[in-house]
Amino acid sequence: MAATIAEKAESRSASQGDQNSIELQFTVMGAADEAAALAALIAQSPATWNGLVRKNCRVEPVGDGSSYWNGTVAYGGATSTRQTGTQTLSFDTTGGTQHITQAKEHISTTYYEGDTPPDFQGAIGVTDDSVEGCDITVPQFSFAVTRYVSAGDLTETYVGNLFTLTGKTNNAAWSVTGTVQSVPLTLSFAEGEVLFLGASGSPRGDDSWEITLRFAASPNATDIPVGGITVPAKKGWEYLWVQYKDAKDTNAKCIVKKPKRVIVNRVYDAGDFSLLGCA
Repeated sequence: MAATIAEKAESRSASQGDQNSIELQFTVMGAADEAAALAALIAQSPATWNGLVRKNCRVEPVGDGSSYWNGTVAYGGATSTRQTGTQTLSFDTTGGTQHITQAKEHISTTYYEGDTPPDFQGAIGVTDDSVEGCDITVPQFSFAVTRYVSAGDLTETYVGNLFTLTGKTNNAAWSVTGTVQSVPLTLSFAEGEVLFLGASGSPRGDDSWEITLRFAASPNATDIPVGGITVPAKKGWEYLWVQYKDAKDTNAKCIVKKPKRVIVNRVYDAGDFSLLGCA
């Protein structure tokens, strides 16, 4: 005999608030074992209930489980009401922290009468042995793209692309379009300005998935002054650092630290962001 379920009289424990939910209680009859009882509960319980989506099911044996099982089906709000095939944008411009050793501009030096202040050419925290620098708050633009895709679109190849592109920058000009509270917004970036931080995904309960992809953006720059040196170009996620040298300041009659070389290094590989599916 095929297993059947019947809702219990004490069923329908519900809660209301930011996360509406309800639990339905069932008796599962005629199941040979736990797997059969759970399969019957999933197959015969409603997939939705009063606008809520079935989230999980569980069964527990009554006695030795040879005749009856207690079944519980939990329903909650769908992860999102967004239609499959759409995507949204969110962003954050909270500043980040960066350690620097060069100032943008020297403002003043207060010194004793008769002293001649040395010219450090913008170096910060100069000691006899090093340039210590300081931590500052710098502009930082991070954003997320949330995609709503059918389960069929969540292929092994696509998940593999999300994995291999994590920690990579865009290898070509790239733009992404989505909505922010129903208002269309397009973000456009030059090659090398975007770093893909990774993605997370979860099912929505209606045979679709919500995939959130996270990014950080840093602008490309040209003609960057560092002391008496001008760096012609640096892509957003390339790393710039300064090597200092001892130099004689004839006016102050002392040895100071001055920029000797400015080095730009590539520290991230680039990847094809079109494979992310969120352009």
